[in-house]
Formats: sequence, structure tokens, C-alpha cells
Amino acid sequence: LVASQSQKESFPAALKKQLTVLPEGLDLNCYYPDTKARLSLSKFEIRAGQPLVTLVSRNLEPLRGLRQALKAWPAVAKAVPDAQLLLIGKTDQGYADEQPTSDSHLNDALSDLPQDVDRSRIHHLGWLEHPTMVQLLQCSACHLALSYPYTLSWSVLEAMACAAPIITNVGSPISSD
Repeated sequence: LVASQSQKESFPAALKKQLTVLPEGLDLNCYYPDTKARLSLSKFEIRAGQPLVTLVSRNLEPLRGLRQALKAWPAVAKAVPDAQLLLIGKTDQGYADEQPTSDSHLNDALSDLPQDVDRSRIHHLGWLEHPTMVQLLQCSACHLALSYPYTLSWSVLEAMACAAPIITNVGSPISSD
């Protein structure tokens, strides 16, 4: 199995006959922009068009951009007074080598915020069911893709398919360095 036609073409003719192209990607019938998207969460309701910044990761941890997102948040919050930061993911250790100093990397990063930052605009939504996460991405005004060099995450691909603008960092799988 190979992921693309170009990969298959890179093999000798005798092997090409044995290979099947099984592309990785998204069914764009399932992931698309929706300017009327709405999502009711336990704490509040969100809708497309609101200034919502999203970060999605299996585990909210330093290697997935948690620190960068929260370090940048005070400037974003000041520039866009009604912006909300939506953090989606578990608070388990994840891939990070370092151990959190508190019970999670999320709480460590939150405790590093300046005292005058309005924490009521930062929402940890935990782990969401996939259809709910897709609705959230359809509402996102800006999606953060701040991982260190890993493969491109599915949530970033899904956010792009939902037309959420992406902010990334140097060294991420989608940066142009």
C-alpha cells in the first residue's frame, strides 16, 4: 500500500503492479465551511462568525503548542476583546518528556499567564466526540497548529477543510520556514 499515485510511480514497474494506492485524506463531503454552524456546549453556545481561536490535540502539552498558544493569548485577548480561546484535548502527559510541575501541562501554562489576563475567556472543553469537534472547527475563526515537527495532524486538515485560517509556527509540518 502507498498513500499517493506519485509514491506508486516511484517504484520499479515490476513492483507497481503489486501496489495499491490508498490515499490518506478527508472526504470533503463531511468537512466543509458552514457559515451557519452552531454548537451548544454545556457552558455556552458558539456559532460561526464569532472570534473563536481553537487548539485541538489529543493531549494538551508543550509539544503540541500549548505554551505558545497561552503565551500569545494576552496579546490576542487585548487586540480582540471578545475573542475566546477553545482548548480541545485531554490533560494527560502525552509525548512531552518533561513532567508538569502541577497536575497537568495545561494548569502549568495557565499559571504562567499574567494575573490580569481574563481566564474566563479561556475554555478547556476536554475531549470532544468527533462530530462535535468538526462543528467546532466550522465555527473557528482561527485554528492554531503549533506542534513541533510531527506529521500533519488530522485536526489541522479538518480545520483547513472547514475553512478555518491556520496559524502555525516555524518547524511545524505546514510552515514554510
